[in-house]
Amino acid sequence: MLQKKLEKIELSDLERLLSVAREGKTLEFKQVMAAKSDREVIQFLAAVSAFANSTGGDLLIGIAADEGIAQSISGVPLAGFDDEKLRLEQLLADNIEPRLPVVGFHSVPCGDGNHVIVVRVQRSWLAPHRVLKNDKFYGRNSAGKYPLDVGELRNAFVLREAVSERIRAFRAQTDLRRLLRATRPVSFVEARAWYFMSYPYLHLEIAGLSTSPKNYRPARSLCRCRSAAKARAMASTSMGSFSIRGLR
Repeated sequence: MLQKKLEKIELSDLERLLSVAREGKTLEFKQVMAAKSDREVIQFLAAVSAFANSTGGDLLIGIAADEGIAQSISGVPLAGFDDEKLRLEQLLADNIEPRLPVVGFHSVPCGDGNHVIVVRVQRSWLAPHRVLKNDKFYGRNSAGKYPLDVGELRNAFVLREAVSERIRAFRAQTDLRRLLRATRPVSFVEARAWYFMSYPYLHLEIAGLSTSPKNYRPARSLCRCRSAAKARAMASTSMGSFSIRGLR
């Protein structure tokens, strides 16, 4: 991957790669644009999904390579970058599952109406991503892209579930911290989550009626509700004082 912001990459940055840079875990060169043939499209999809399933990287379209080493900047003819970007984005959206979260595109003019297209792919925490056209998963190492084997696929799915669980736990903890330091209640209309707290007959506070957080005491129980109606239903059966608070 080029150590520069995507939109800042210039022709001089690409020229410094010639005879020096080698394809590897985070870099790949392609001389021609992904056209309409299935083979070329699959090569493009495999390259992008392999980056997403690994550590991310840059795909440089319009640079010729010999044995993996960049040799010349030929560029590709480009009538309109926005149209080509839209076409490539549509290829990715229609043929990779699950969809890639973020893929960046940048065009670098290289003369005679030709451009080098830099496709920057970030590591995806939704991995593994599958190429639908040939029903394969790809990974990447220092030698380039390759189809993932069964063991690697199993590990990738386990990692994805572990990451998802950590994200859910983080969101729950974040909501709770926001709840405890809130300076004003949030109305049921605004809220995206609701918490019901039950106290041992300490006080009564319904969101919207009190703006002071000083009444809060250590809660006997705390429950995150999917709807305001559920929070109200729990309040109706509470054996102590209670609080309902919504969070955006």
